[in-house]
Formats: sequence, C-alpha cells, structure tokens
Amino acid sequence: MHITNNLRAIDLNLLVVLDALLHERHLTRAAARLPMSQPAMSHALARLRVLLGDPLFHRTRGGLRPTAHALALEAPLRDVLAQVRRLLAGAVFEPAASRRAFRLAMSDYGARVALPPLLRHMRREAPGIDLEISYASRSGMIAGVADGQLDLALSVFGETPADIRRAVLFLEDFVCAADAGQGVPS
Repeated sequence: MHITNNLRAIDLNLLVVLDALLHERHLTRAAARLPMSQPAMSHALARLRVLLGDPLFHRTRGGLRPTAHALALEAPLRDVLAQVRRLLAGAVFEPAASRRAFRLAMSDYGARVALPPLLRHMRREAPGIDLEISYASRSGMIAGVADGQLDLALSVFGETPADIRRAVLFLEDFVCAADAGQGVPS
C-alpha cells in the first residue's frame, strides 16, 4: 500500500515514529524517546515500510542506517511536524498569562551576560514562565534545537542548519592590554 490521497486511511502517528527513528538511528532508543515498547516500535517500522514502499533503514552493528529515501524524507518530515506543533499550540502566545517552562542551553559566558537581564525582564512581563538552563557544546545545542529538546540556544555559532532560525543578539569587541615596558613575548 503506497501513500494515497486518502489521509484517513493513514496513521499519521507513524510520522512521529519515523522522526524518532531518523533522529536516534536505533530502534530501542527511538522507542524510549516516544515512549513506546521496542516491539511496538518494530511493528510501526514494518507499517512504515509498507506505507512508503521502502525498507527505510538497514540494520548495522551500531543501529540503523537510513536508506536514501528515508534521508530524503528527513527535512520535509521535520518541517511538517513543526507545523503541526505550531497548529496545535493554539492561540497567540501571551507571556503574562503563560504557565510553562522553556528549555535553554547556553555557555557560561552567555549565562553571565544574557541571563540576568532576561530574568529581570521575565519576572516583570512573564512571571509564570520557568527557564530550564543547561550547558552543552555548540553542536549539542544545535542538535537540541533541531530535534525539539531545546527551545533556545545562546552561544557564538558559525553555520547552523537552514531550518533553525537564528538572530544576532549583540556584537562584542575584545581588547588586549599589556605593559609596554614588559615587551612582547616571541
């Protein structure tokens, strides 16, 4: 059964399963991520293979290797799931009335520079919002934002994937001062 225009005949939860498998590249870890049992994940993968007419993954010693077809689905699938999440999020975000937690990752320096004014502002404008702050490498932050584990990452980034929105918060200059009488080490 290949994909048809009859969406009622398709279990759209399988898209969430495919996303977890593409992210984890491991059946048991993908099952734990959702959470569901390993046999249920295996059954869902079998259904996806029939639905999409492709094996999607090949078993390897370290987990699962996606097929070219599965890799081609990865970016559009993440876009679709992000749109569904926005659709289900409902009304316009009202910070003053919100009662939720946001997950942020930042460097020590980012926490020192940005966190105090952010917390002061949030206490005034959004008292019901909590922040869960963590520290990660730049690549860990990018991966966390891409897979939805983080809501925001604050750091000095080079290139980031096109599907991650980014903004420059501020520019900074660094200066080095030395005693002219001490000379410059060679």
